[in-house]
Amino acid sequence: MSKTKYIWPFMILMTSLSSCRIAQYLPAKSKIYGGSKVLMFYEKNDKTELKEELLTEVELLIQPKENTKIGSYPYKVGVYYKLENSKTRFGKYLNKANFIQGQKEKPVFFTENILIKNEANLTDYLKTRGYFDARVDAISTIKKLTHSAKYYVNLGPRYTIDSLIINTDTTTNFEKDFTKS
Repeated sequence: MSKTKYIWPFMILMTSLSSCRIAQYLPAKSKIYGGSKVLMFYEKNDKTELKEELLTEVELLIQPKENTKIGSYPYKVGVYYKLENSKTRFGKYLNKANFIQGQKEKPVFFTENILIKNEANLTDYLKTRGYFDARVDAISTIKKLTHSAKYYVNLGPRYTIDSLIINTDTTTNFEKDFTKS
């Protein structure tokens, strides 16, 4: 308990010291991945009762996960850059301290491959759920330091198996063995 009471004041101090200064540490022309949002469109006659569950499952498939934020500021990235680039003994000590390790994150950078891979993963997943006509479109938006993605998912009709008929040869004992089990 005694260690944790010092973490929040330290985090507030580090956030205020590094606020709005992440840009100076970023590589040229790179943006931090600002996360994603999924908008799902259903057919009018779709009787899927688990629409919220499907949306949650689709959102969990999206990779990578964005950096932890307070508001729109990725504070753990700020702590990471502040401590990694520290030249003082105190900064180097804090960088190695165990209680700080959970308070810093390497930045997750946006690339176009993120959009392409997530579109393919979402489409493949929806096909396994019976949405063979599903279409996923991704659009990225740029803000100051971040690059975010929106995924528009048009499910189309859901295909289900209505019945299953197994024709067996009468010369084999498959039907008898199958009904026994």
